[in-house]
Amino acid sequence: MLKTKLIFVLFGILLSGVLSAQEGTVSVHAEEEVKQLLSLKKEINQEQNLIRIQIYSGTREEAEDLLLQFEVDFPEVSAKMVYETPSYKIWVGKYRTQIQADRELINIRKKYTSAFSFTPKVTN
Repeated sequence: MLKTKLIFVLFGILLSGVLSAQEGTVSVHAEEEVKQLLSLKKEINQEQNLIRIQIYSGTREEAEDLLLQFEVDFPEVSAKMVYETPSYKIWVGKYRTQIQADRELINIRKKYTSAFSFTPKVTN
């Protein structure tokens, strides 16, 4: 009985050494066309019409002040000033779904009550 247990223990030790020795590296060799397609897909995804939140529309001076204040209030949310004749606008965030935009809009409206979400027009 003791001899059988000893054989199982030795067999287990030897087998575990063999099983843990299976290490290696994986390398992917992609053709140039595949790399170009991935690059093109990234560009297209960046140009998609994402939902934005507008917090201000008015004069340039007020827009610049509000942009700086927004960046202090919400440092984790991207913001930019856009000129659309005849006024400057502050657009914040980029959201793929309306639900994401609405969740952030609730937080932003606590400080900027006139904020609203929209999808910008594509200009080419």
